[in-house]
Amino acid sequence: MKREIGMADGRAKDFSDAFASFMKQYFLFINPILHRGSYRGRRFTENEIIVLLAVSVQGSMTPGEITAVFNLQKGSLTTVVRGLVDEGYIAREAVPRDARSYRIRLTDIGEAIVDLIARRREEEFDKLFDRMPRGDLEAATAGIEALTGYLRTREPEL
Repeated sequence: MKREIGMADGRAKDFSDAFASFMKQYFLFINPILHRGSYRGRRFTENEIIVLLAVSVQGSMTPGEITAVFNLQKGSLTTVVRGLVDEGYIAREAVPRDARSYRIRLTDIGEAIVDLIARRREEEFDKLFDRMPRGDLEAATAGIEALTGYLRTREPEL
């Protein structure tokens, strides 16, 4: 008899096994869609895309918040932020009463890049999942939404 997910003894084992199996497929098919992008011949790195998308979702963030949430090394993040600022995709804003700290926000061109990334992601997902039965795609979507909803309850406050 198959154990139900959520039971007290090994409550998430089935989920853990399914997720581990999924990760190979994630890195093969989904990660390239989420973390690759280019604009006018300029290819963005995975970390640049992470910073752009994170700032887009939050509105603005400090480098410390980005480091904590995305586990990016401080030196790598500094290089990414400097490059994105120099190219005009993000801007630094001073934090009142803290001369050493700053927040990062998207510029207009940065917002346009995030919109472009979102449109391309949608197009690529359409291509990737075009042969998946509609009911399976709806079930996968519902599962991701349920997982996201639960994990939001576990998020640390930024």
